[in-house]
Amino acid sequence: MPSIKKVGLVLAGGGARGGYEIGALKALEELGFKYDVITGTSVGAINAFMILSNKKDVLFQMWDTIDYEAVVDYKYKWKNKSLETILKAPFHNGFALTPLEKLINDNIDEDAIRSNPIKGGLVFTERFFKYRSAKVEEMEEGSISNYIFTSSAAHPFLKRKVVRGKKCRDGWFSDNVPVNLALELGAEKIFAIDIMWGINRKVAKDVDIYYLRPSKKMKFFLNFSNDVVREAIEMGYNDVMNKKEEILNFLNN
Repeated sequence: MPSIKKVGLVLAGGGARGGYEIGALKALEELGFKYDVITGTSVGAINAFMILSNKKDVLFQMWDTIDYEAVVDYKYKWKNKSLETILKAPFHNGFALTPLEKLINDNIDEDAIRSNPIKGGLVFTERFFKYRSAKVEEMEEGSISNYIFTSSAAHPFLKRKVVRGKKCRDGWFSDNVPVNLALELGAEKIFAIDIMWGINRKVAKDVDIYYLRPSKKMKFFLNFSNDVVREAIEMGYNDVMNKKEEILNFLNN
């Protein structure tokens, strides 16, 4: 009998488009999708580590109710909040993710993450677009939340973070779809949810990989309006279900 390959789930960065990943994950769960490794960049790191923390229910609820005020610490004045974010955030050296960080800090369980049989990791970026990754076992005690926020620091729109003594930013700038990190963690077959353009590291041609990408053009990645996010969740769910046979064939062979 052929050996069963270890499966890696890779979640890309993409801000509010992370709702697409949630819809896709809901559908994949219904299809019985199991994986041995999970990696993420930016919002993908948030989603991945909440799952590793066994807080999937909290994660799904967060995305169902998300809006601008649940993400950033800023009092919006304009009707077009996306435009206000683009134009004003850089003058504040990026908005702080205070509300979102509190929710994550309240729910991240380091013991659960470290004891989870699913291996995990994330990507962040040092100065001059220098790629950096962190596997769970490499993260210092009490530091996991900070690594997540560092991976999600989409500067200049969001504030940068300090990790390992260096001011860093979003993993989008160095590897937005961290397939290679999943391979390093032992994955042999990759299911990647790719929701946004970005810098991606080269992946070997012989890697057994399936990319799920949005079937329609998605809204701006900083548009956290609840109706827009719910639309993304629905699209992610439907895209998986519409490709159910193709996806199951990939996973089962």
